[in-house]
Amino acid sequence: WSSDNPNPSHPIERADCVMSDFKEWLLKDKSGAEAEAAFPLEPGEFAPQMHSFLSATPQYREMVGFAGPDFAAVSWLRVRVRAKFDARGTAALRLLADPQLLAHYKQEWEGWFRSLEGKALLKG
Repeated sequence: WSSDNPNPSHPIERADCVMSDFKEWLLKDKSGAEAEAAFPLEPGEFAPQMHSFLSATPQYREMVGFAGPDFAAVSWLRVRVRAKFDARGTAALRLLADPQLLAHYKQEWEGWFRSLEGKALLKG
């Protein structure tokens, strides 16, 4: 842990991210003003573009849900979050053995989730 990095997500390894790869897909072969105009999308363009993206990248299909059979709206996105601490093996035991560090990580996560309020609907 570093006090310089209050984000609880792991800074080194990048998990597959639907939105990052979606943006990269939208911007491929675009630069400058064309790229700036391409993202963010207008609300009415989001679902059709996401549907096209999922047609090209089937590994993400289980991570995006649409409302209705016509793919008119995205109703949910599954997000994978990686922690900066190991949740398995002896590293996890060391974390559990240090209640102060565990409480610190818990506080980081709670703060991070609070920062998302109003940006996304979270379901547990």
